[in-house]
Amino acid sequence: MNKIIKIALLATAGYLLPLSSFGIGEDVCDCIKVKVGSSDTISKNTYLAYKFSIKNSCNYSVWLNTGFFGYHILDLNGTPTRRLRELTFVKRYQYPEFVLIAPNAEYELKFADDPFYEFKMNRRTLYNVRLTYNNTQKKTPKKGQNYLCTKAWKRLLYVK
Repeated sequence: MNKIIKIALLATAGYLLPLSSFGIGEDVCDCIKVKVGSSDTISKNTYLAYKFSIKNSCNYSVWLNTGFFGYHILDLNGTPTRRLRELTFVKRYQYPEFVLIAPNAEYELKFADDPFYEFKMNRRTLYNVRLTYNNTQKKTPKKGQNYLCTKAWKRLLYVK
């Protein structure tokens, strides 16, 4: 009876393991490493500068969609600040829509946006900035692996 239970546990454990453990392929969300950086202090009516440094640790090239990087401003308790204007579409012309990142290559994206235009922010206040990448569906029509992941990072921001 114990042998049957052990065999059943081993058989079901295989379904819980990630695909990379079976040698089928690496999970793109795990092998693409992203480091973020942003301003930690800004003055009223200045731009928030932030960047994403992407390193491809996969064994294959990966297509990255540059249009899904963004940020949100949150209070220190984690609630979103009041939104003044809803920006539904932002086109960034300095980068192509898709970037092919070769294995062991690095790519850096730098942005600067006006958070005071979109969010209600007060002077002499500390905020959380939530930097995000959120693309789970849009793929390139070109052949290759796509980075279809959702990631978020928090940074502190002080408004002088």
